[in-house]
Amino acid sequence: MLLLALLPTASYGQDLPSYLPRYDLDIKLDVDQHLVTVTQRVQWTNPHQRPTDKLVFNVASNYTIDMEKIGLLAKTLENPPPGAQ
Repeated sequence: MLLLALLPTASYGQDLPSYLPRYDLDIKLDVDQHLVTVTQRVQWTNPHQRPTDKLVFNVASNYTIDMEKIGLLAKTLENPPPGAQ
């Protein structure tokens, strides 16, 4: 299990504002199966008086394609593996 702390703690000299979100991630890496399973729990307090009806999460991979290999990877990335939905 891999745990990440995404926010500094109060030991840095000051308390964090209560309106900042808190993230708790449980990440399991299965290297043999090339599989990552992530469970994320987020605590967010609306700092405004008006209510909100949505929160938006953006997940992005750090993987980038080497442009010299784009021809080789194009069909691989375009087509899902057999048995995938």
